[in-house]
Amino acid sequence: MLRKAACLAAFLAVTAAPVYSAGPNLCPLSSKAQLPGITQGALDLSQWSVRKPGDSPAKATCIASCSPYASVSCSYTPPSQCTAVDRNCSVFQTGYVQCGTGPRIYCSPDCPVCTDGQIQFQPTGNCCDNGLTEKDKLQCINGQWEYITTVCKVPFCGPF
Repeated sequence: MLRKAACLAAFLAVTAAPVYSAGPNLCPLSSKAQLPGITQGALDLSQWSVRKPGDSPAKATCIASCSPYASVSCSYTPPSQCTAVDRNCSVFQTGYVQCGTGPRIYCSPDCPVCTDGQIQFQPTGNCCDNGLTEKDKLQCINGQWEYITTVCKVPFCGPF
């Protein structure tokens, strides 16, 4: 039982901090001495690298999918953290990554908010000289509303 506890402690040390040991394997996983919940061969440490004092800290990368466009990513050094939000236009989520306290990097282009060719008029709150309501004419171009011009349209402004 003591050997199992020592092996578990060694496993936790490997996963929680850099290892500075060149000694023999103290925890061989044989069919008679296995850690609870770990089968033989399941403890693969090939993905871990040994860092020596003075080595540069390892970098990690955070990636957000911007499908069907190119993904966005940023790199950070643990223990900093990152946030990745995939693009999901069905719920108007543009998608972005943010590493540490750095700026958010958004997917491009934005999710479309309209269908190309659509036109809409938005009142500006002003009245035209002829008494009609001043409105901005917007057209959907590449999925986004863009200003085209200002026009005077019915209804008439205010009571007469």
